[in-house]
Amino acid sequence: MLGPELIVKAMAEIEPPTTTKQQVRSSKGHFYQPQHVKEACNRIYTNFAQYKLSELLEGPLKIVIRYTWAYPKSWPKKKKNLPFVYRDTKPDFDNAAKLFCDSLRGLFWVDDKQIAIGTMEEYYAAEPSIEMELYKLFNPEK
Repeated sequence: MLGPELIVKAMAEIEPPTTTKQQVRSSKGHFYQPQHVKEACNRIYTNFAQYKLSELLEGPLKIVIRYTWAYPKSWPKKKKNLPFVYRDTKPDFDNAAKLFCDSLRGLFWVDDKQIAIGTMEEYYAAEPSIEMELYKLFNPEK
């Protein structure tokens, strides 16, 4: 099989985090994660734990991540009646994807370095959620 194989399609009805994965250097030169980053990682892990695989995937993977935030309360009703609106504010897609993928280590994959193809979509819609599709990729045979 050469095409990607869908392994997991998962969704959590939670507000996506606005924090991003970051390390802070202390005055002694050591790195640590701020508490709000740890909490965001834990919330993602906890909400996706129900989809945990019996065995961690090996080899290259493809992931599609969809972050959907609730429409801001300040938006006019006309705009809120749209099915969705693309989100073009912080967090940056690459930083949001890193936090998400690092949070799920040990649920689906050994390490997020296995992700060869990644897509991050960000929207506003009526209800907040985080969705994920995870595919196993196959290298061509000789």
